Amino acid sequence: MKKSTLLIILLIYVASIFAINFFGMQIISYNKTSYITNIECRNNKADYPNVLKFTDCRDTKTEYDNADFKVVINSNRSNKYTIEAKITPEDPTDSTLIFSLDDDSVATLSVNKHSATVTFNSTDIETINVTIIAADSNSVKCVIEITAIPL
Repeated sequence: MKKSTLLIILLIYVASIFAINFFGMQIISYNKTSYITNIECRNNKADYPNVLKFTDCRDTKTEYDNADFKVVINSNRSNKYTIEAKITPEDPTDSTLIFSLDDDSVATLSVNKHSATVTFNSTDIETINVTIIAADSNSVKCVIEITAIPL
């Protein structure tokens, strides 16, 4: 082969490498991980007849009071309270929530996917904290303080 033919082949080879790099043989990950960024309690006083008071305390939290939401229920009407958690974003990679009680002797907890029902063991005045933690590695949590008062 002539030198000019080899030179043209070499130039086309180098030009094709630059063209492929420029026009996008780039690796793109389509399975991006999205984490839960916020958990909030959707229940309010209008939804449940046994709820006497529902307070959003996220803006007024102190170091001694770590509750995000406070709920007061009438335990004579019903000693159960259902927590409905709303997560942001609505479609994270792992939407699993972990519900836990701070004292298992005061109440029991039955958990569904994004909701849990707290059942108080007695009709006396009781207060319990329910902690909702995102199962992904973002460590977002929400604390709900529930007080049952017999009226």
